[in-house]
Amino acid sequence: TISIIVPVYNVPAEYLVKCIESVRAQTYPHWELCLCDDASTDPRTVATLRQYQGTDPSIRIKHLTKNAGISTASNSAVMMGTGTYLLMLDNDDELTPDALRSIADAVITTDTEGLVTFLNPVAQELTGCTQEDAHGQSLATVFAILNEQTRKPVANPADGTLK
Repeated sequence: TISIIVPVYNVPAEYLVKCIESVRAQTYPHWELCLCDDASTDPRTVATLRQYQGTDPSIRIKHLTKNAGISTASNSAVMMGTGTYLLMLDNDDELTPDALRSIADAVITTDTEGLVTFLNPVAQELTGCTQEDAHGQSLATVFAILNEQTRKPVANPADGTLK
């Protein structure tokens, strides 16, 4: 799962809607959108967030009671996330529909039988597997190695399940 971190403060409603809808339009289904409102004073921003609150379990929204700045809002959004990866997104930016799929494919690539064909350098470092060791292994094998190394559950980017 990719946790998309969005600090929000007084963004024009139309930009915020485009931002949120660009995430909802992703071809990669394993995401969660974590928005933290930094005590916006623009009623349209607040209304837009309230419009999305509770409409989708993949969308999490927190409202700070006091303006604390973009770092605090970002960190609060990170704390809501449960994904293996974090993606920072500005509240007035949009993702192309294939953006998350491209990120997921860049982390670990598999063939049609689910065997690893590419393991990025970060995953290689975490697992201790070289590209050559991982090539042709099942995702379950690679994730078992990763779990043993990190001793915590890791989301499988192919299907979002915890391994």
